[in-house]
Amino acid sequence: MKKQPSVKLKKYVKGVIEGKTKQQAAIDAGYSKTTATNPQIIEGAATFKTLLKTFEKEGIDCKWITRKVKEGGEATKLVTSPTGPDVEYPDFDQRGKYLDRALKLMGFEKDNHEGVKKRIVAEEFFND
Repeated sequence: MKKQPSVKLKKYVKGVIEGKTKQQAAIDAGYSKTTATNPQIIEGAATFKTLLKTFEKEGIDCKWITRKVKEGGEATKLVTSPTGPDVEYPDFDQRGKYLDRALKLMGFEKDNHEGVKKRIVAEEFFND
């Protein structure tokens, strides 16, 4: 039998989804201040699975995420002109951000805050 996420963990994930900082979400969920200032203590496979289940309840699945990443990867910006027609150009800044997100989701390496390379693997959580 699989262990269910704790009430604290569910509250933490809900707070993060609502836009709270990780620290505030942890405090509001009932974690100690020490744990709240070190959210990596909370985060892990259980947190990720809880987040995925919450997404699923809201209709956010792999197809939805793929569509959104694709939309962002094709981002454009409209440049208006007082004297000529408005012109739509590729928004390379936004496209780059979405490409970074897509690569992260696909499991490519990325520097963490300490400058250490780590492999990000999400597919094991999607194949539950």
